[in-house]
Amino acid sequence: DDIINIAAGTYYEANLAVGAIDITLRGEANPDGTPAVTIDAQQQGRAFEMVGVTHPPPGIPGLVVFDTLIITGGAVTGNGGGVSITTCSPTFLNCTITQNSCTGNGGGVFVNHLAEGAPWARADVMFIDCTIIGNEAQDGGGMFSSSNGWNDGAQPTLVGCLVTENTASDG
Repeated sequence: DDIINIAAGTYYEANLAVGAIDITLRGEANPDGTPAVTIDAQQQGRAFEMVGVTHPPPGIPGLVVFDTLIITGGAVTGNGGGVSITTCSPTFLNCTITQNSCTGNGGGVFVNHLAEGAPWARADVMFIDCTIIGNEAQDGGGMFSSSNGWNDGAQPTLVGCLVTENTASDG
């Protein structure tokens, strides 16, 4: 597994594509353990986009870990203001996803499973000790999960997380 350690600071980046490889993006932490690294998309798109591979049949899937990051400033027309995840299963540890927006679904995070005929392809995103706060969307202000129905392939898991103060115009 490769680890990229990111020094404390604010990084102005949008539409960062993360592929199906084994990699950890680890931000520096403040003394109290909160993230000291901010990825700010500055309303120029979403911060991160991940698209998994549905064919050929899988070997060992790539494991992407986002560790101790603030993800903010994403704004898109469509789905996934801060982070868009399609048919892959990254892990978010001690991250804050805040102040992102979209005109569609999932202001903070959009999880989508599009893998009909590929039952090995999943969208089982894991959030551990994360905060999803202050995001906006038409549906699913904080997070929206969708599947094409193939084996219930979109199963996000939240452990020790706080999801609050997100808004959705349609509920």
